[in-house]
Amino acid sequence: MSVTEIPAPLLEVRDLAVDLPVGKGHRPVITDVSFSLRAGESLGLVGESGSGKSMTVRSALRLLPAGSRVAGSIRWEGEDVYAMSRSRLRSWHASEVGFIHQDPRAHINPLRTIGDFLTEGLRASGVGRRESVEKAEALLERVGITEPRTRMRQYPHELSGGLLQRVMIASVLLVEPKLIIADEPTTALDVTIQESVMAILDDLRRHEGVSLVMITHDLDLAAAVTDRIAVVYAGQLVEEGASGSIHTEGLHPYSVGLLESRPSTTRRQRLRAIPGRPVAAFEAPPGCVFVDRCAHAVDTCREERPSLRPVQRQLVACHRAEDLQAPVVLAAGGAL
Repeated sequence: MSVTEIPAPLLEVRDLAVDLPVGKGHRPVITDVSFSLRAGESLGLVGESGSGKSMTVRSALRLLPAGSRVAGSIRWEGEDVYAMSRSRLRSWHASEVGFIHQDPRAHINPLRTIGDFLTEGLRASGVGRRESVEKAEALLERVGITEPRTRMRQYPHELSGGLLQRVMIASVLLVEPKLIIADEPTTALDVTIQESVMAILDDLRRHEGVSLVMITHDLDLAAAVTDRIAVVYAGQLVEEGASGSIHTEGLHPYSVGLLESRPSTTRRQRLRAIPGRPVAAFEAPPGCVFVDRCAHAVDTCREERPSLRPVQRQLVACHRAEDLQAPVVLAAGGAL
């Protein structure tokens, strides 16, 4: 490969739109999302509940209900995901992509020991019992679990939420995936455990070359552990760029609203809640999807849906992005 040649993306999503079956019809949940992820990169998908973050990932992994309608392109190392055979899809899910769920208790069988949960896949693939156990114990130690031999004999109810989340991470690492999807992996954990879990994921990305997509409502957290952030609202990508840039110089009013609503140890003023309620894609108005909650909206915003375009160092879907640069830059003390 020449020095000027850029490697192909690991995962590439282009112009994604998804309609889910509802009754006798369909309802849009994603209308316009595009992003790419290269090997070793990390991306944060950020937005409130119902914005379409998790559905975007489920669409990219082809994990949608029967009867769903998908438009756009999703490619894995150049291969069309929606053209994969069933056997190829199963192999892809089992060996190349790992999924860390929000609530590990809901995805670990409470009637089986931690050891059974971790080694089942290895034994099914032909790995001997002793080797499976040794590999599982080594991974438990790697994710910070002490006395792994004892933990292997325990049941899920005997472990705390933080330990179970580490077990879930270990189970993902057993298959040595190229991509890890982390869906709100720290929501149910206290702050100290949150920090340790994210440190594990960040270490894997930096030292093992594993790519990471983190789904979260917390822009601060995404900025701390990802290279880039994609802000999603009402099924549309409204801003995308380097994590540091969006965290300090958000251009879209929704991005700034998420930041302004976070507690701070340095700001004394009252937290600014985003007015109104989040809307889903099927509820979104014909113009800007954020228009009903935006204090800066003008007639153009209500009539025309903005497309994602480059402004400064970001891509932003806002008609007034240039006009609002000074008021919304957090480093300058601006406000929504």
